[in-house]
Amino acid sequence: MKLQKLFFFNLFLVLSACGSQFDENVSGNWNLIVARNLDQAGDFFHASEYLMKAMKENDAKESAESYLENINKRKEKASDCVKDARFNLDTSFLTRYHFRDYFQMGYCYELLGDERNALESYNHSIQLNQKHAMTYTYRGLLHEKSGRIQEAEKDLRLAVQKEGGHLSPRFHLGMFFIRNRKIEFVEEQAAALEESRPIYTKILREEMLRKNENR
Repeated sequence: MKLQKLFFFNLFLVLSACGSQFDENVSGNWNLIVARNLDQAGDFFHASEYLMKAMKENDAKESAESYLENINKRKEKASDCVKDARFNLDTSFLTRYHFRDYFQMGYCYELLGDERNALESYNHSIQLNQKHAMTYTYRGLLHEKSGRIQEAEKDLRLAVQKEGGHLSPRFHLGMFFIRNRKIEFVEEQAAALEESRPIYTKILREEMLRKNENR
């Protein structure tokens, strides 16, 4: 039973992250490209904002609607995701892995729109493991969404320091700088990603240019 629960929970997170319903046939639409990469990197909230922009464009409307429907389906399953994470915490004696359960629980609470419990879960995860870059990333994004900009930047910078092979913390930090008009800090993140993840670099530089043009 435990293995089945763990398998279902991990499968849910993999499917959530991959954005498998994205229509590659319209990948040339810029807002869809940004939305897909944000979502696959774990930021469904800001991905949804780009999808809303894409819905206003004739060449992307149908695919954007489909992608948003995919995100909404994840939200419908998020309660089960929380239950499975709680089950793992209550039954597993492998306490060294509990930080992962709290991290995943935080993501699922975010899908439910429960920011208080999401933050509490991320805090528990960090208390158990202060080296997990993605927990700092997700907590930072949650802080930003809740208007705690200084706390958000602190967490996102910490995530980059602890990234340990993860590429998305730099991408998220760069996008954070763009959203919060700290354009002078974006290029450092874009350049660092150019060899390993050129699509992130392309998005950061293009979004930086667009933000400058709209000043």
